[in-house]
Amino acid sequence: MKEQSVVSLQIYKGEVLQYDSDYPEGESMPEFSISGNYEDYEAYHLVKFADQEGYVFLTGYYNQQLYNGITVGSILLSALLLIGVVMLQVHKVIRYICILNREIQILESGDLEYAITVQGKDELASMAVGLNSMRQSLREQMAEKEEAVRLNGKIITEMSHELRTPLTALMVYIDILRSNKQWDAGVVTEYVNKIEQKAKEITALADHIIDYSLEDKSVVPEQSFEDWDADF
Repeated sequence: MKEQSVVSLQIYKGEVLQYDSDYPEGESMPEFSISGNYEDYEAYHLVKFADQEGYVFLTGYYNQQLYNGITVGSILLSALLLIGVVMLQVHKVIRYICILNREIQILESGDLEYAITVQGKDELASMAVGLNSMRQSLREQMAEKEEAVRLNGKIITEMSHELRTPLTALMVYIDILRSNKQWDAGVVTEYVNKIEQKAKEITALADHIIDYSLEDKSVVPEQSFEDWDADF
């Protein structure tokens, strides 16, 4: 009994419990009595007291040691499994952060066609969705700006061509006025010079319009058409 802690000993005198190793000396021992056939018990030994017979039950709980070992092993295995799952999740989050960092650098380089990877439903995924929305909005704004610049350049180019057509005719009329000798030379020359001056100003304005359209700048003429009409 001293060497094997998993061995239990009970001594009955008749059917009354006299000793139980599970209750050391100094502790109150409950009163137990056995009932039924002794053949139902696994290990018992018949002993004789001075006045009557008794029984000794000797039981070894060696399986309990195995169960305790299995329990401890299960706890350790569960702890290791939990640590492994946590480390796996942490590694997954770190890997996703690295992916987002690389893709953000791609966006910073100007490639707005590259879509941000969205994984899961956590805060990082929400941030990725926000980055994608911002990327698409910025791409649409840039596309609208490019289209506006293209249309502006097209309009300015067409206006320039439209201006050059009457300018050509105007220069022809100037030559006709200069070649006509029947009118007063002073009056004709005065108006011809004004027409020529304004025609050159319109030509210069057309050239400026083309230059500004190529440089993607706003066209701000120095003199309006109303001012030219006043001069005439």
